[in-house]
Amino acid sequence: MIIPNDLLSNVQRGNCVLFLGADLPLGYEGAPLSRPELAQALAEKYGLPPGKSWPETAQAYLSKFHNDRAGLIGFLKDNAAGQQVKAGPFHQTLARAGFQAIVTMWHDELLEKTLGEAGYRIKRRVRNRSQFYTQTGEREIIVVKLCGCFSDDESLVLDLGEHEELTCQLGDQLEDVIAFFQMRPPLFIGFDMVDPLPRLLYTRAFMKTLEKDRQAFVVWPHSLETAQAFWVGKNVHVISADTVPFLEALASQLPTVKTEVEAAIRVNRAPYKFLDYYQPQDANIFCGRDAEKQIVTRLALSHRLFTLFGPSGAGKTSLLLAGVLPGGEVTDRP
Repeated sequence: MIIPNDLLSNVQRGNCVLFLGADLPLGYEGAPLSRPELAQALAEKYGLPPGKSWPETAQAYLSKFHNDRAGLIGFLKDNAAGQQVKAGPFHQTLARAGFQAIVTMWHDELLEKTLGEAGYRIKRRVRNRSQFYTQTGEREIIVVKLCGCFSDDESLVLDLGEHEELTCQLGDQLEDVIAFFQMRPPLFIGFDMVDPLPRLLYTRAFMKTLEKDRQAFVVWPHSLETAQAFWVGKNVHVISADTVPFLEALASQLPTVKTEVEAAIRVNRAPYKFLDYYQPQDANIFCGRDAEKQIVTRLALSHRLFTLFGPSGAGKTSLLLAGVLPGGEVTDRP
């Protein structure tokens, strides 16, 4: 499978947001059940109407069993986080791909555990709360759990009402990754692309961006005929592939991507400015602030008004002039 070179280049450069759906089966032994598989299993076990979506089936269970939320969560954990459930090729290839932001519909923590083992420092947003899942690691990644996680039962999005509430709060849920949409196209994997949710996520993702027609990529193994009315008018590149084979191809092809490399700059002066601040022409000798450059760039792209403050002499001016501005993302904005 050949991955489009522009997608490979954007993933390799970083800041490409992965939207990770839970609508398609992962296809390996011990995999957590997808949302349709959960709906089918729940309906069969408790005699509920078949052929419904997961939120509809969860709602039917709660109606039949007098709002037994604890029982529903117990069923969900048994089938999506029980002893038989384990990480697989899906999670391992995601860790190898090197995304810097993932927005996921999965409840389990297999992705976070695999990323942590791969050396990532994970900042996680669960509903409206942001916290570090792991604080050690050489690379940082943001993981947004749209439907909550099993370590916090109150965060879980289960029935129709909670899903409607989620759709109303998508702007807040995506706050931590909005800046990525300014710099790189998002990638949608594992969603039922006929469902309204990925379309709503697409719309919300670009609502605050300056380029409303920025390109996005969609991986979908089935026909999009029933969704053509929405997707054809969008700047969306649809890749016909199954989830795991696509991710394996993406991870294997990333190291071979050829990106433009700027000519080496010979430094004929010491990288010390003493009491003077660094300027844009000093970018090649401004070192040691890589993490801060990424954070400030994302914040500046997320908000029309952004204030950087700190004590005198801390390096604010140098960070902005020699660290952030030479990158081009901020200066490209009107």
